[in-house]
Amino acid sequence: MARSFIIASAFALIAVPAFPQLFRSYSISPSYAIRNYEAMDQGGGTTLYACDRAFGSDSSYVEMFWTAPDQSVTDAVCYKLATPLTFFNSAVQLDDGVLIGGSSYGLLPMLFKAGNTGAVQWYAGFNNLLNAQDQVVQIVPRGNAYSVYTYQGGSYTHGIYRIEGESSGTTFTGKEMTAAAYFRVYDAVPASDPLVHMVSGTANDDAAPTHLRAMLMLTDTSGAAWMKIYDMGATSVQDLYGIRRLSDGNYLCSGYFVPSGGSTFTGVLLKVDEAGAVIWCKHYTDISTGLYFDHTIELSDGSILVAGFNAQYQGILVKVNATGDPIWTKLYGADRLSGFFTSGSNVKLRGLATLIELDANGEGCNLSANTTVTATAYTPMITDIAVSSAPFLPTTVPLTSTTRLAALGWTPDCVWSAIDEPSTIEPFTAHPVPASDIVRLGAVGQVAANEQVILRDLSGAVHFDGPYAEGIDLRQLAPGPYMVTLPAMHQHIMVMKE
Repeated sequence: MARSFIIASAFALIAVPAFPQLFRSYSISPSYAIRNYEAMDQGGGTTLYACDRAFGSDSSYVEMFWTAPDQSVTDAVCYKLATPLTFFNSAVQLDDGVLIGGSSYGLLPMLFKAGNTGAVQWYAGFNNLLNAQDQVVQIVPRGNAYSVYTYQGGSYTHGIYRIEGESSGTTFTGKEMTAAAYFRVYDAVPASDPLVHMVSGTANDDAAPTHLRAMLMLTDTSGAAWMKIYDMGATSVQDLYGIRRLSDGNYLCSGYFVPSGGSTFTGVLLKVDEAGAVIWCKHYTDISTGLYFDHTIELSDGSILVAGFNAQYQGILVKVNATGDPIWTKLYGADRLSGFFTSGSNVKLRGLATLIELDANGEGCNLSANTTVTATAYTPMITDIAVSSAPFLPTTVPLTSTTRLAALGWTPDCVWSAIDEPSTIEPFTAHPVPASDIVRLGAVGQVAANEQVILRDLSGAVHFDGPYAEGIDLRQLAPGPYMVTLPAMHQHIMVMKE
């Protein structure tokens, strides 16, 4: 079946829905098989997920599956990759398919291209990169063309590559960018000119080789225009892991650093203009004595959501205003939180194997109020790093893939309504689970007779709206999960029809 791909703006804002909505959360199943996943909006409520599966097992797989608005899987393909330790770091949409980049674990930085139906078009590794470049760390798409950034996975180097390619995978050109620093890159986003990119990472200035600091660089097709190091006031690791172009044309960088003499970490947000000048910078701590910021997204009112985790490796979602002051903090204990993607007008929060639909304010399922994160303004010291660029002609070798059985899907966890208020009633359970005919709620008398009950499937369609009468009749329903809402009690509970 043919599928069309839609490229979303890198800084598209999230619109407020015009009517109340239900918001769901899901876990990838089986979750143990997942190392990483990327999500891509296909339009019309369809989402494509590209998953990195079975790393280090009998082989590594790339699995792609397409879902309807209720996250039910409509189609899926899976491919075994070249070596057991192959993995990917970046997956992006091109106009005619999907491009995935990563590494065959110390052997070759690789690209894997699939067309609109998921069929493999080509799979190749770069075989002449210097500086121990063994990974494609980030791909920046533009139509059917793209830029690839490489790095020495897990270590640092004096040089990296920006490589230009197109969808056929037959022609590549590149620039080797070298600096007076050991550095590595994590993320890259286009400027108003799609060929100009702001790149984030970390670096060791040659003048201070034991002092890792946050790093930004600006590149174009000629190579690196500049590199700057931002000292967050620590003598240990300082990483800018994510970067996003905001609606005002400036850039918000997110990451963490390890305080001097410490073993935990502090979150950081750094806003800069396209010349790298600091607009504001703030450090963030919480009572867990550790806070790691991953990626961010801007909402329609100018506020920002920040995904990450704390010292206990519990997911943390922080909402800040346009100048970085915290508005609220949410805890998600089931998974670390890593970033966001948009589907239509909605924003979705990603974990390692988790998907949470958010309303326009950033609220969603299983997000509990958490101790407020504290922000402290900071002015980083900036060091300009000498950087140069030289033409480079990359060469590739073909890699092989074989078809495997697709096995992944989404398991629903809960449904949450954006208009709910906190309940003062003790939560209750449904029984039996699963149920073939009548499902009952709570202990006898916990739900009053004639209490309004609404039964929906996970697409939001209502199958019953009426009084509770010691149970809910599921006999006419198709097997699967359903959500029961008791509006007056502000309660939701999942039931399962077998």
